[in-house]
Formats: sequence, structure tokens, C-alpha cells
Amino acid sequence: MTNQDDGRLRAAGVELARIHAALRTDLDAARRDPLLHCLAFCSALRAHHRNEDAVFPRLEAQFPASAPVLARLRAEHADIARRIAELEEEPDPAVLDRLGRELDEHFALEERELVPLIRRLR
Repeated sequence: MTNQDDGRLRAAGVELARIHAALRTDLDAARRDPLLHCLAFCSALRAHHRNEDAVFPRLEAQFPASAPVLARLRAEHADIARRIAELEEEPDPAVLDRLGRELDEHFALEERELVPLIRRLR
């Protein structure tokens, strides 16, 4: 990874809470009008998790003690991906509500555990 990539990665760590806030706003829009906003929200959330997943191997290599929390986050990403697939087939308000509750816990874990690690990346 280049120094420029390192800088972008650290900036993403600092901005993680802002990114999560934007995703929460998108989720609220999807809840108000699932047919209009659900696919855009699902796409943004999928891309966000794909970006995080790409960073996990580097975090594990530099911070081996993070492996359990990263395994948990990977599992949560897989669960959320299944929920996204459900929503893409049928934008169901009940599924959006369940996903919202799951994301509240998931985002809190990421902000608590990932941000400090990303800030320490070399």
C-alpha cells in the first residue's frame, strides 16, 4: 500500500462515524419510501462493507489480537448481506426495521473497535 493509500485509509477511519451517520440517513429515507430509496441504500451499505472487508486483512496482520472482533464483523457483514438480498427482492418495512436495529449495534461496534485500530495503522 502506498503512503497515499495509507492516508486515505486513516481518513476513512476518522470519518467512519460520519459514513455511518450518512447510511443511517439513507436507511431512514428507505423506511419512509422503500420503493424509492431501498436499492440505493442497499447498494451504499454493500459498498461500505466491501471497503471495510478489504481492510480487515491488513488490520489482522498488524494487530493480531483484533482477529476475534474482525471475525465477528465479517460474520455480521455476511448476515447484513443476506438481509440486503431480501430487501432487494422485496423492500419490506419490517426487514428494514430489523436491519436498522442490527446496524445500530454493528455500527457502534465498528466505531468502538475499528476506529482506534485504523488510526494506529502504519
